[in-house]
Amino acid sequence: MLVKRKKQDNLPVPDFAGKRMLTVKEAAKNLGMCTDVVRQLIKQRRIPYIPKGTGAKRLHVVIDRCDLDRFIESRKIKILE
Repeated sequence: MLVKRKKQDNLPVPDFAGKRMLTVKEAAKNLGMCTDVVRQLIKQRRIPYIPKGTGAKRLHVVIDRCDLDRFIESRKIKILE
C-alpha cells in the first residue's frame, strides 16, 4: 500500500501503518487468489516467505507486504508505446 508524501515531494512511500507481515490467507485476499494458489507459489519459491513454525500438515509462514508488492509488480504486463 502506498501513500503520497507532501505535494513538493510527490514520491510514493510504503505505508506501514497497517500490518507488515501477512498470513497466507491475508496475502491471498490481497492478491485476489485462493490460499491454495498462494501456497503453491510459496512452494515454487516465487513469493518470498518467512517460516513461522511447523504444523501437523503445513508449514506456517508469513509474507512481508513489501515482497508481495514486488511480486505483483513483477507480474504486470508492460504496455506498448
